Amino acid sequence: MNKELAGQIHGLSDADAIAALTLVLDLEEGTAADLAELQADQARLPEAFATTPDLGEVAAPESGATNGDLARAALVYLAEDEATSQLVSQAVSRPRRPGQRDPLTFAVGGLILLALKSDVQLKRTASGKWSFSYRLKPTKDSALGSILAKLWGLYGGGHG
Repeated sequence: MNKELAGQIHGLSDADAIAALTLVLDLEEGTAADLAELQADQARLPEAFATTPDLGEVAAPESGATNGDLARAALVYLAEDEATSQLVSQAVSRPRRPGQRDPLTFAVGGLILLALKSDVQLKRTASGKWSFSYRLKPTKDSALGSILAKLWGLYGGGHG
């Protein structure tokens, strides 16, 4: 990812970051954001984090992170991938209409799961509980590690 794009991403307001992430997913072929499904996935995150003991080696809950911080971290992660970098650049550069309110603001956790669908997943355990899994082995200083820390902070234990 080039420094200019990184600067643009980090300069986005929370609302603009969420809108840009939503647009990336809209532009990505075959990705449709169903608000009810995203909200259901987001509602499962606290249980998933509570039943996933191995995240401590990758991240600690980042308390104080906002949904916008999470969206910016996801945009950085997606911008590092050649397949989605151009979509991120396009979405970040597209101005948002003043006063535009995106209903996906209320489902950012689910939106993140959709954006990282090939690397991060919620799954049901044999006992019927939700757990969290990730395909890659992220490190604490990786973009995916940053996302996991923010997700965990917002939905799993960083506030309280």
